[in-house]
Amino acid sequence: MHLFVPFDDSELARIALADACRTLTPLDHLTVMAAIIVPASLEMGVSAGEIWKQTCRAEIRLTHARECAEHDAHFGGGLRCVRVQARTAVGAIIAGAMHYEADIIVLARHAGVRGCLASCFGPLPTIVRRAPCTVRVLYGGASSDHCGVVDATGNDGRVSGINQCAVPRGTAVWRNHCACQ
Repeated sequence: MHLFVPFDDSELARIALADACRTLTPLDHLTVMAAIIVPASLEMGVSAGEIWKQTCRAEIRLTHARECAEHDAHFGGGLRCVRVQARTAVGAIIAGAMHYEADIIVLARHAGVRGCLASCFGPLPTIVRRAPCTVRVLYGGASSDHCGVVDATGNDGRVSGINQCAVPRGTAVWRNHCACQ
């Protein structure tokens, strides 16, 4: 299995990376991605220094990701750290998952009201809708004992049902082509 973790050096990204490291088996591969965002509003003649700054920031994030993975992981190899350049963070995640042929994208979001709002109005619905693979969403600091597992069976992007299940606390798995209802 190939796990894909977007890493921006935030606490939520560290939670997602730690979970991915804990779930790896010796045959699995982990790709950690740092996005290099080049906004569409940037002029064509912009100096290379502006993009180089973004690249250096991404490399620093990947260094931190390697340190976190070495601390949490129980595997010897299989860690790949990559930079993906795109116009938006969502575009970078989707492009990276497609290019590196990910089986699961591991993300984390806030628990509670803030997380619910992010799930409905933030980038998460777009990632889930456009992802070429399964998206696993971890809830940082979740207080409930159960989580929702959302499976989409139709091609129309509608969620077929939300089931309470006994997966680890604070975890939800979103299959590709789901839509936030």
